Parts: sequence; C-alpha cells; structure tokens
Amino acid sequence: MQAPVETIVWICDFEGFGMRDAMDPRFSVSLINMFQTHYPERLGAIVCLDAPRLFSGLWSLAKRLLSPSTQRKIYFARGMTAREQVANALFHPSTASWLIAHMKDNRVKSKVKAAWKLPHSMPPPHKHASQTN
Repeated sequence: MQAPVETIVWICDFEGFGMRDAMDPRFSVSLINMFQTHYPERLGAIVCLDAPRLFSGLWSLAKRLLSPSTQRKIYFARGMTAREQVANALFHPSTASWLIAHMKDNRVKSKVKAAWKLPHSMPPPHKHASQTN
C-alpha cells in the first residue's frame, strides 16, 4: 500500500493585524503560485483567520489569479466558532486541540508576550491510519 501524500496547511492568523502591518502582497501571491504550479498536490489548504474586512476586496481580485482547484483550498474563518470548525475539519483531533488552544492564547496580549520567551512546542506527530500495523 502506498503511503498517503503529505500536504501543507498554511495558517495565516491575522489577529491584531492592521494596515501598519501590511506587507507587500507579491510574496503571498508568488508563494501561492508556486504551490499551485509546482506542488499542486502538496497544498492541502490555506487558512486565513480573522482577516481584516479589507481582505474581502483584495480576495475578490486575487482569486482571479488562482486556479479553481486552488481557490477551493482557501478558507476564511472569523470568530472562535469558525476557527474551531476549520481546525477540526482539517486536522487530527490532537493537532486541532493544540491549534485551538494556541489560537485562544494568541488573542490574550499578556500570553502572546510571554509565549515569545518560551521554547516553542508542537504536538507530537500522529501516524496516519494506513501507517499503523
């Protein structure tokens, strides 16, 4: 049996993002273009969390540059309920729980500042059902 293809999920959490933080969008466009052109099966999803309202206008322009297949892989989630739904739909339960906890912490300024002083941790990798014996 062939091992499953691993995919990349790019999470962009825009909590606290404002116009002063805006970066050159050409980087994001070139990165998305690279995924859809050279690694179309590797891009699992792009998740934009709490994107500013301005992004809806930019998205309507930017999506024209993307293939329909890539457009279907881009999700927008606003609010905790939507963030939890996306995390649970895209990830293994242990990874989703870890991500949801970090998304909550990212919305508490004192926790964000404290987190930068700690070593970063990731949940342990889980085995895909086809990899277990």
